[in-house]
Amino acid sequence: MFSYTDCFTFRCYVEAGEKFSFDQLPSAELQRTFLAKSPIIHADKVQTPTLVLLGGVDLRVPPSQGKEFYRALHCR
Repeated sequence: MFSYTDCFTFRCYVEAGEKFSFDQLPSAELQRTFLAKSPIIHADKVQTPTLVLLGGVDLRVPPSQGKEFYRALHCR
């Protein structure tokens, strides 16, 4: 199973330490940076038992992404 979260948003720029621009799409290199920092890409490396908490009004991570991360951990 291979997947990644929907991370090409303003928050992704902040997490990657990059400057957000309204007038251009992220470059291919910047998209690779976002994916490299996405937790779901590294789910196969998680060794510690993990509690995943989801909330319907979470403004940072939609519940669908939390469920996807849970499935990635559970399916290894």
